[in-house]
Amino acid sequence: MLGILNSLILITQWVKDKPKLVVNPIHPNVYQWYYTLPDGEYEGKKTKRYGFLCYVGIANKGLRDVSLSEFRLLVANKFHKEHMLYSVNIPQPEIPLGFGHVKILSVLGQKSLVTEGDTHIISGGSISGMAFYIYEYYGDDGWDLKVKDSTITAYFRIQDVFGKTAKRKIKFSEKPLEHLQEVLPGFDLSTYQN
Repeated sequence: MLGILNSLILITQWVKDKPKLVVNPIHPNVYQWYYTLPDGEYEGKKTKRYGFLCYVGIANKGLRDVSLSEFRLLVANKFHKEHMLYSVNIPQPEIPLGFGHVKILSVLGQKSLVTEGDTHIISGGSISGMAFYIYEYYGDDGWDLKVKDSTITAYFRIQDVFGKTAKRKIKFSEKPLEHLQEVLPGFDLSTYQN
């Protein structure tokens, strides 16, 4: 009887002793934006491109420290085909606050003068940062993204080093390209290759 009880205690402890990551957009109505980027080119054909800039927080509600192995953005086109986007290196975002003041934000997983860019999350801790993604396609309009009321819905998906995943729906609001150039000063889209 004692052996069964000990086994149950060990199994219960093993189940609890895992990381549990939770993703949340930070200020979902403020910092989640998409942009219609200048057309690109692929094998001599014109491509259409979108950029997505999101600000997310990732918390570890489990009992074990863990590191992220990836953070991706999932978008669906009009054919309902889902595409997994990889983040693009960007300069540190600067949000103008008025009167010459600027709010500097971290980039998820990217070291800067202000942040370490660490993707290690201790038990009970959290990290946050911005990430930028580009969706590019050519051909039929069915490959275009679904836009409703000037918003695009996507999923921010993370995976830890143990292979466990978590995701969260994010609604992106449209902003003009000038806004992207203001928030990411010095970012050169021409250097991006898909």
